Amino acid sequence: MAKKPAQPDKPGRKTAYSPKTDEIAYEVCRQFGADDRQLALVLGVSRATVNSWKKQHPTFRAQLLAGKEIFDTGVVEQKLLARAMGYDFDEKTFDVPGDLADQPKRQALEAQADDRGLRRRRRL
Repeated sequence: MAKKPAQPDKPGRKTAYSPKTDEIAYEVCRQFGADDRQLALVLGVSRATVNSWKKQHPTFRAQLLAGKEIFDTGVVEQKLLARAMGYDFDEKTFDVPGDLADQPKRQALEAQADDRGLRRRRRL
């Protein structure tokens, strides 16, 4: 009788994950600030797969966090600089009903920065 081929330890499809995936994830998150959905598109997998890899591969999760942290720090610094220096905008006013006048103005930001997006990104 012929010998049966050895069964793999884990049944199912072979994973698309490799150590190179860590590097790709880091660069995509660092340069573009990709979230999990966008990263999944770049890697050619589903978002559920990215979530699974974060649980199964600590290095993958660490690279994601590091890349997102670098990108987020840069964004925050840009926003704080813009807030400190003010910004230019065209104010549209109506002097007479139907008469629209553009008046360029410069104003410093007074509202607090909205950091909900950053807090949401940091939840993994």
